[in-house]
Amino acid sequence: MELTYHDVMKADFASLSETAKAWRTMGKSCKKVHDNYRDQVRKRLTGWTGEAANAFWMSSRVTLHEMNAARSQAYKVAKLLDDARGRLDAARKHVESVRDAAVKDGMKVDPYGKCTTDTGGMSDKEAGNILRDPGRADREREWTHRIVKAVKKVADADRENMLALKAAATDTDGKGADNGFNSKAIGDVDKYVVKRSADLATKLDSGKDGGGLSAGERKELQLFLRSNSDDKEFTRTFLNSIGGPEGTIKLTNALNDLAHKGDTDHRGQYLGIDRSLSTTLATATRVPEFKGANGKRLALGSPEYASRYRDWLKTDDGAWYHRWREGMRTAGVKQYGMRAVQDATLGRGKPRGYQSLVTLMERGKGFSPQLLHDVADDIRTAEKENPGIWKLSGDFTGEHESWFVNDPYDGVLGMMAREPRVAAAYLDPNSDADPTTSAVEKNDRLDYLAHRDWKMGSDFVGGQGAADGPRPFAQVTDPDAHEGFEAALKAATTGRTPEDGLGTPIPHSAANARVMAETVKVFGGDPDLIRKDGEFAGTRPLLGEITAEYSGDVQRAQFPAHKFPVHGEGAEFDNGHLLNFLGTVGRDPEAYGTISSAQQAYTAGHLQQQMNELSEASDKSDAHDVASNAVFAGARVEGILSEAKAGAIYEDEIAEVQDFNKRAIKAGENGNKLFDVAIAVMGEAPGGSTAGVPVGWLQEDLSDSFENRVKKDLPQLAQRAQDEAKYDFENSHAAAMKNAARLTGDASRHAGLDDEKLIRAVSESASKSAGLSFADGSGSERQHGNSHPQG
Repeated sequence: MELTYHDVMKADFASLSETAKAWRTMGKSCKKVHDNYRDQVRKRLTGWTGEAANAFWMSSRVTLHEMNAARSQAYKVAKLLDDARGRLDAARKHVESVRDAAVKDGMKVDPYGKCTTDTGGMSDKEAGNILRDPGRADREREWTHRIVKAVKKVADADRENMLALKAAATDTDGKGADNGFNSKAIGDVDKYVVKRSADLATKLDSGKDGGGLSAGERKELQLFLRSNSDDKEFTRTFLNSIGGPEGTIKLTNALNDLAHKGDTDHRGQYLGIDRSLSTTLATATRVPEFKGANGKRLALGSPEYASRYRDWLKTDDGAWYHRWREGMRTAGVKQYGMRAVQDATLGRGKPRGYQSLVTLMERGKGFSPQLLHDVADDIRTAEKENPGIWKLSGDFTGEHESWFVNDPYDGVLGMMAREPRVAAAYLDPNSDADPTTSAVEKNDRLDYLAHRDWKMGSDFVGGQGAADGPRPFAQVTDPDAHEGFEAALKAATTGRTPEDGLGTPIPHSAANARVMAETVKVFGGDPDLIRKDGEFAGTRPLLGEITAEYSGDVQRAQFPAHKFPVHGEGAEFDNGHLLNFLGTVGRDPEAYGTISSAQQAYTAGHLQQQMNELSEASDKSDAHDVASNAVFAGARVEGILSEAKAGAIYEDEIAEVQDFNKRAIKAGENGNKLFDVAIAVMGEAPGGSTAGVPVGWLQEDLSDSFENRVKKDLPQLAQRAQDEAKYDFENSHAAAMKNAARLTGDASRHAGLDDEKLIRAVSESASKSAGLSFADGSGSERQHGNSHPQG
């Protein structure tokens, strides 16, 4: 029967202590019997010989052993009972602490652990408001679930106690009488659990039914790993006992073989054990979060962090971690037999240790940031020393073998993306690439990843013909290639996890901004990577989304003399790399639409803010310069994107104009989301405020205008253009000027200007500035450096 909260709270654990005393008394009695038999029987018969004597001496040795074993077993059982009492007391205290936290959070806990909102002491109105709160039921369920989990820990501890007691009472010493007393009983539940776990794990055999374990043994192993995976002493002892890194790889491989190719009827059980093994590994390899004198966490990759990390490696705790990492460097590059993978490769290849390791790690949680960095760097070292080491001739995507991580480097990067600061620290060019040495090593990880060989799969994904044998082997890029890298890049540049959509205003950290600048440098410095047939052509929509969050930084690079607000720390772009980057990324319709809508949102918000501040000044003639400068950079980016669109249509032949526009407009729906970020940025500027920006009209204006502007961006093949120009941007150019004039006029009126002549003049000034800048960006005029307005 399942243990309940009521059972736990009412249980009398004191009886275990009383029983332990009785067992100790029994142990003393067994010792007396043993000593009396030894001294008063065996010693008195010294010298007796003959057949009867031989029979006696043989049987009496067994008797003496069993008497001694009975004494030992009794004392060990007593220790187990005391240990059981302590473990159950601790587990119940945990339940009580969860209950107390629930009560503190406004819950009432009934005798069976169910939580409901406590409205006692509230007025009828307050109680009514609480009971109508749509989130109330979720909070109640969450607290009830926490109590259930705490009770489960008590049940697990109780079952472990029972198994340890049963084991102590089972004769396993191999001496004396069959089914006698156990002289090798273990008197510590934790020691028994870790030894039993290692024995069962070592016994597991993927080539046997049930893995070579009985149903009860499988349940034991599952219980032990699940309930102790957060105990560092247990996890390290267990991993050492099964053979360290190599034994860990063999165990996870066996579990996967059984789950996917062997005993599939118990797949859930094997995968559950594997998840617990993953958490076990995370606990054993945990590196502390080092803190500075102010109590704050030291930044991963900083010199201060590196120094503390080196000091920690000198401790016993750190020494174990270092030995584990060294062992994994050897085990990680070895090949292992694994039927579930070998079948997918049609027998052509065996997985490497790091592939199995990262597959295991992906199933768990709680891995320390430093471990993720170290494993990633060790994988990089391995593939540099042995190019093509991870290549396996099979399909490991989709419905095939998607559970297996055939690209371990990409897999670790995907794990880093779950915590953006970890991804940012790994890709930040300012991070120390090797904190184990005092000499700071340049971090070129992002550049390495961009130019890495991503071909991991092969051209055959089905079976083989009986007559002609396997199909020819040729390496290709997997459909899910660099998914982890892309996720890490998004997290590292935006501070958001891959699941987060656009529009969450998270200010960029200095590391975020540096990774963004490095991204532009790497891909802008080698734009072939993101061209139509480049390795990262499919990444352009993501790069567009990332760039959209740096709209102010992009405009700042176009017009350094003007102070454009940015979201958090600013990214310092090289404008030459940025021009290549935008011009190539913008050839993708989704990227074009996202960047363009974000730029328009930013320009509109910035223009409105500038006009609002101007309205408080006495000299309205300054409006000309303010408006011109506010729209200049955004118009230049429009020009760059317009040329990119032309290149996509006429050179890359990605799509017809209508199809390109349709896809761009759909992506441009992000403009409404990005508008919130743009407005937030204005409030972060020195002296800036979002209060003066009338959000409603501006957001509606942008939503209505974006689709029309994209449709009017129709660059044509040059017929009568200048020799150095590739396209005729007459329609696009006019649309940009008209858009600037309209935005400026609306912004001026909402800023409080009431002189229509002045408004028209200001709008015309902004229109001319936008026209010059658009032309510069589009490439129809090459007067770089001569057309910037004076700030």
